[in-house]
Amino acid sequence: MRDSLMMAAIRFGGDFWVARFGRFVVFITGGLVGAAGLALACLGGFFPISVVGFGLVGVGLANCVPLIFSAAARQSEEGFGRGIAAVASAGYMGLFVGPPVIGSIAQVIGLQSALLLVAGSLVLTLLVTRAGLGRQEGHSLQGRTPKAFGEPRSANGGSTLRAHFSRGRDKRGLGG
Repeated sequence: MRDSLMMAAIRFGGDFWVARFGRFVVFITGGLVGAAGLALACLGGFFPISVVGFGLVGVGLANCVPLIFSAAARQSEEGFGRGIAAVASAGYMGLFVGPPVIGSIAQVIGLQSALLLVAGSLVLTLLVTRAGLGRQEGHSLQGRTPKAFGEPRSANGGSTLRAHFSRGRDKRGLGG
């Protein structure tokens, strides 16, 4: 229960950070904190240090999942269902495939090294995401925010969530 409360607190606090710094910065920073936490957990040497490291994984990645779902919902012009379904499918694939792959690698190189590979893969994924989103928009990311992780507020000052769900609706509130 403590872990669930902590994750909820981090996610609720994430709205503040997204409003202050933007989705993309929160996403990249969270991923880097998660990767650093996993490296600390693997290399810490003492149990309490490893616990702190795994805690940092949770703190760093707590807001990444909602941001990924939010970005996926904004990518599809036909509606948010396709993007969310694609992300959910990829997530389930990772849940089913990840542990056996990590375990198989751990049999060869050890669990500590296998988890360090996961941390490295996370950093690589962040780099590819940053480069890919920048290329998608046709500009570098310095001073600009990619479309998928756009501004936290809509043009009229309302929340993005309200703006997103009101987009493409007719007067009766049905999809158009």
